[in-house]
Amino acid sequence: MSKNSPIRILRDEHAVISAAQELVNNAGNRWESDAEQYEADARKWLGFFREYSDGFHHHKEEKILFPAISSHPEFMQQGLIGELEEHHALFRQYAGECGQALENREWALSHD
Repeated sequence: MSKNSPIRILRDEHAVISAAQELVNNAGNRWESDAEQYEADARKWLGFFREYSDGFHHHKEEKILFPAISSHPEFMQQGLIGELEEHHALFRQYAGECGQALENREWALSHD
């Protein structure tokens, strides 16, 4: 697979998103020792996931990849696009819930 292939680029973007998720996971319940720093970090993380994961990466999948897959039914698994679209919708819902929990200073809910 070439370095600049669209699939390689999407896979590399997934790796960046996974690395960011690992940072969040490693933060544990840090709000217990430094709530202000946790809040600042959590807002940055949420901004990254909304802008990069959803606004950049998911946007490419929805506007380019999904239509391309849909136009070649021989490559589609049953329900693949629907599952991916549902994943994106759940991601947006989760990001909204995390943002609301941050606004309410409900640290544990913002981290779940």
